[in-house]
Amino acid sequence: MHEEQGVGDGHEPHLLSPEAISEAVKAFHAAAEAERRAPLIERAPLQRELAEIERKLKAQ
Repeated sequence: MHEEQGVGDGHEPHLLSPEAISEAVKAFHAAAEAERRAPLIERAPLQRELAEIERKLKAQ
């Protein structure tokens, strides 16, 4: 049976600094925002094209 290893036994997990955590959170938020915006960016030219086609159809 394994004994629980305690703090100070040389097997502590690597702890990140608050600055490293903050940078990771900022990077995550930036990536999430870019992913959220991607469909909107792709949609804009399609909406313009659709509006142009509809305009041409009405003019016929």
